[in-house]
Amino acid sequence: MVMPWYIRDFLADALASGITEVLISTARKNSKTAGIAMLVNGILAGPLRKPGTRIGAVSLTREKSGELLGQCKAIAEASDLQGVEFMRTPSPGMIRTLDGSTAEFLSADKNSGAASGFDLVLVDELGLFTERDRELVAGMRSRMSARGGRLIALSIRGASPLLEELLDRADLPTCVVHLYAPDVVQGGDVDIHDREIWAAGNPGLDPAIGIKQMSYMIAEAMRVEKTPSDLASFMAYDLNLPQSPSREMIFAPADLRQCYVDVLPERRGPAYLGFDFGGATSGAAAFRVWPATGACQGWLAFGDNPDLITRGRRDGARYDLMHQRGELRTYLGRVTPVDQFMADVAADLAGVKVVAGACDSYKDAEAQDFLERAGLHWPVKFRRVGAGKDGGADVRALQCL
Repeated sequence: MVMPWYIRDFLADALASGITEVLISTARKNSKTAGIAMLVNGILAGPLRKPGTRIGAVSLTREKSGELLGQCKAIAEASDLQGVEFMRTPSPGMIRTLDGSTAEFLSADKNSGAASGFDLVLVDELGLFTERDRELVAGMRSRMSARGGRLIALSIRGASPLLEELLDRADLPTCVVHLYAPDVVQGGDVDIHDREIWAAGNPGLDPAIGIKQMSYMIAEAMRVEKTPSDLASFMAYDLNLPQSPSREMIFAPADLRQCYVDVLPERRGPAYLGFDFGGATSGAAAFRVWPATGACQGWLAFGDNPDLITRGRRDGARYDLMHQRGELRTYLGRVTPVDQFMADVAADLAGVKVVAGACDSYKDAEAQDFLERAGLHWPVKFRRVGAGKDGGADVRALQCL
């Protein structure tokens, strides 16, 4: 097998003297895992061999960890690599050599409490790790402290605060970052059919390399255009944009921007209201529609701790700009107070006849209590919808309008 140029360049920088932290980020299916598997084999039983070396590899799940182990085994077998033993226990597995070197494969969804120190730590798909995985990654780092080790992360860009923090450290002399991603303004429009954008996140798409197929990208872009709920996944996995692949979209951002106007239509006639309550992490929201004129207005609200810049960096959103435009409000504390939020919504709707509304069914008691205390006679409907209930029929119907 031939290692593509961008993997060779990355590994050359990753193994340079004085480097302690390394990241390679491309869209999926660009041979990141294969390149790291070759590195593991090379360190355990190849030209980089050093007896007694200890490698620790952590992935989000046992299945993902098993994929990396499987790549190592396939390459070792194809290369007739001698002196290595692939073991299934402890799950998801490990590699052991005759000269005392080991590679332990761990996962975030399983007890990863290995007590051994590591010369090399591999973190698979760091961009998909969440804040609650911070302790796990910190623990892996601490296991390098006695052996002067280094950490190598391979990932899509994702939406992880851990990966964003690593990118912020890219200017340190001990850190190396190879990021292959489109140069797109955060929150800006993305043409998912633009082949320059494809190439930016997929170095393996180059016909001279041929690792990822152009026919796949063409077909996927056409499919996703007709299926907005899959757009976030395509942008994260196949374009390597800072996006959570699990974030299901009702509309594509480009579709919504066609509805923006400089001057809102008149708020005239009866209105329909929907609201949703968030906690410390997600926002509380309200949305109003006046069918007679087509006017629509939305509100978003957060507690002011953390501040909007910090929260926006974590979520990949320009909350600061939304606040400047009056689309977002903040309240004291870490959680948006339901009573105060709904009181502000009611005040803004003074004189407006709300003929129907819908509310987050999982907080229906809170909403009903407030409506009764405030004397608001809004006919709000509480019903359970979504997976296992109605299959998202309301959302699908709206997408077809």
